Amino acid sequence: MPKIIFQAEARAQEYTKVRFMRRNPEGPGPRFSDVTSRIARLEIEEQGDGSGAYALLRLDSGGELVWRTAHLSLEETRWQGRFEFGVEETDWRALT
Repeated sequence: MPKIIFQAEARAQEYTKVRFMRRNPEGPGPRFSDVTSRIARLEIEEQGDGSGAYALLRLDSGGELVWRTAHLSLEETRWQGRFEFGVEETDWRALT
């Protein structure tokens, strides 16, 4: 059973290293929308299946999931948060 073990505040920088794009419904207008600016919080989820895998969840201010990526280790997951949003080791709050 997956379990959230860390949280950190996040804010997309003006010149981000990563952009998150969502496909828009068919119809007039752009095919994709940039949802990067919606991200307000990061959470690290331990998969709990014995694999040692984790997920980095990117949530909006209302707690809705914006994007999720899988990672092979906690170190890799934290590195991704630092790369994308500048979240340092001391910014993570343990929830366990």
